Parts: sequence; structure tokens; C-alpha cells
Amino acid sequence: MAAVTDALAGARGARISDTGKWREAGLAALFLLPSAVVFAVFFYYPFEQVVLRGFYRNNVAGDNLRWVGPGQYGDVLGGAEFGAGISHSFRFLLYTVPAGLLLGTVLAVVANRRLRGIKIFQTIFTSTVATSAAVAGFIFLALFNPVIGVVQSPDLLADPDRAMLGVAISAISNFYFGEIVQAIEAECTSLGFTMLLADTHDDADHELRMVKALHERRVDGVILAPADSSSHTTLRYLSQRRVPTVLIDRAADASFDQVAVENTEAMMHLVEHLAGHGHKRIALLQGLAGLVTSDERAVGFQRALKNNVLDRDARLVVDGQSAREPAEHAVERLLDLDQPPTAIVSGNNQMTIGAMIALRRRGLSVPGDIALVGFDDFEWTDLFEPRLTVVAQPCAEIGQTAMQLLRNRIDGPDHPPVTVRPEATLRVRTSCGCA
Repeated sequence: MAAVTDALAGARGARISDTGKWREAGLAALFLLPSAVVFAVFFYYPFEQVVLRGFYRNNVAGDNLRWVGPGQYGDVLGGAEFGAGISHSFRFLLYTVPAGLLLGTVLAVVANRRLRGIKIFQTIFTSTVATSAAVAGFIFLALFNPVIGVVQSPDLLADPDRAMLGVAISAISNFYFGEIVQAIEAECTSLGFTMLLADTHDDADHELRMVKALHERRVDGVILAPADSSSHTTLRYLSQRRVPTVLIDRAADASFDQVAVENTEAMMHLVEHLAGHGHKRIALLQGLAGLVTSDERAVGFQRALKNNVLDRDARLVVDGQSAREPAEHAVERLLDLDQPPTAIVSGNNQMTIGAMIALRRRGLSVPGDIALVGFDDFEWTDLFEPRLTVVAQPCAEIGQTAMQLLRNRIDGPDHPPVTVRPEATLRVRTSCGCA
């Protein structure tokens, strides 16, 4: 302000009276108003949208933001958002240069029509530098000073009415996941969380969209049953944004907290139990390719075949895609072999249903004609014939443990990750051949 006034005073070539000074200062102030408009229209809105709101969204949820030290915004925002923020900010900084030129020129011409030569350029230069420096200073403070835009709140659960949890799993209608969700919801209620539920369909692209949608709703944390293990896009997204996350059912990445049963050992117990009944040709209804659970159970199956010197015919391993209908077709193919299996191991409850349908369609009895065992227990598996022999997973324990891990992660974001592998239980009934 003083620099602009002095430039005007020098241009007039005479001592400005006190009244004149106030008049010139008033004109200068009047012409600074358009610069405020330029700042709001061309700079603040995109900066607020890209950087400040990006920072706000990427720090858990609600009004509770984690303290972030100087220069750490890149870690919080992640490469894409932080890069976009920098790009937008300095692009709009460049916009202030012509804005300053315009303001300086108008100020020079309107305030004193007798400006000549170098005095005009001094006034324009002063206005341009002042406008651009102010904006550049704000960018620097907002990006690299931890005070700007940050609410310090060390306990993110201090206000439970605002705490939200995102649960992203596949096949919400699946009995197994339904029991886990019930356990998570019960824990949410006791802790004061609101739970948001999303179905990933076990598809990596859809999973990422669902997780982003939960994140944009400012959830405090995410419980995720990750899809295809060959694509870690969602896990990278969560890691880059430091979203408190717990993986359930599928221990896909040890850098996250995770809780999942030991699938390999459980599958070996199932196969060994069938081998104990004298079965040599045992088939596997394998789950969806790429899922950690499918891979671990396949490893356990092959290991048990080797340990028990059983028939390792590759045709006995068929893809049931973790779903009922594909499992039906897969069992039909097994039954059409020149030497069909004498027992079938199903990788999950949905495929077990498909196997039962296919066997009954062929008029085969279980376990009289063929034995059938599988993963995942149902409430009603003990109520119909045959009573299914299964590996039961501790769903309530998984859900409760996941919530405990998530709360610990929110309270202590820098603690080392924890992996919990609860034991599954072999529940022997009659479908395996036991009386």
C-alpha cells in the first residue's frame, strides 16, 4: 500500500498534502478490491477443492484431522492429489501476474493521468509484485506449514457421534460374510461407530470404486476383504492416503493389520480326514482365482495329497469360482470323468450348495456314493441330511478382532502392523462317511 502511494506521489512531482495522501491511499485500497476478487475466483476455489479438501478427506474423517508436520503433506495426500494441488496452485499463481499488471495499469491511469514513462512501469511493477508475492506466500504456508487447515485432535474417537467405519466385502448375501458383518456391526454399536457397507463383488476395479466412495464420505477407517491378490491397486490407494485399514478373511499384505484363519492347515485337516476313510481320488472345488483364500486352500490340498500319497490327477482340481452355479457345472465335469472322484472338497459354502445340487441331480447319495466336505459352516448344516462335515471359521472372533485392530490403528497410526490368524475348527458330521 505504501509503495503504491509513494509511486503515485513521485509521479505527481510535488509534495502531497495529508488530504491528498488519504485520497491516494483510498484509491489504492479501492483498486485492491478487484485483486481480492481475482484471488477468490482464480485461485482460492481450486486450491480449496484440490488441496485443502483433499487434505481434509485424506485424514480419516469428520472434523478430526491428524497433526501433520512440515513437508509431510505429500505423504498424506498421495502422489496424485498432492501433485494436482501443486499444479493448480502455481498455475493460478501465474494468473495473478496478468491480474497484477491489469490492476497496476488501471491504478496508474485512473489515479493520475499525468504519469509518464518510468513512473508508470514502477507503479505497474509494484502492484504486480505485491499481488503475486501475497499469493505465493499463501501457497507456501498452506502447503508446507502444519498450522494451516489442520485441526489438532489426537483422539479421533473423542466424538463417537461422528465416527464412521467403511466395510468393503464381497457377496454381502454370503452367509459367511454375513456373520462377520453382524459381529462388526455389534462392535460398531458398542464403540459408537456408524457402519457403511459396500459390496466389492470380488472385482478389483469395482472394489477400488467402492473404497474411494467410502473414503470420500470421510470414514474413520476401512475393513476390507481384498479382491484379486494379483492387483493391489486398492491397497496402494489406502496406504498412500494412510487410511486406517484392516484386512479380513484374506491375509493379502503384511504391511496392513489383518485377521484371517490359517487356510492351509485347515484344508490339510479336511483332506487327511477323508484319507482316513480310505479315499484316494479326492477332488477340489477351487475358489475364485487370485483370491488369497483360494491360493492358500489349494496349497493345503496339494500338500495333503502328497503327504498322504493320494492320487494327484490334475483333472480332479476344478474351478468353482467361489459361486453356486459354476460349482454345479464343475461337479458335473468331475462326474463325467472316466474315473470320477470318490470324495469332493468344496472351497466355500456357496460351492458346497452347488455341489449338493449337482449330486442330487445325478441321483447320487452323500456319503453313500460320494463323500462331500467343505469350508464354512451354516446355522442349518446340522439340520438336514446329509449333515455336512465342514471347517468352521470363527466369524464372530474375526469381526471383533478386526474392530479391535482398527481402533488400535486409529489411535496409533504408526504402530507396527499386526496379523492375527485364528484357528478354524473341523466339525465332523456325516457327509464325510462318519456315522
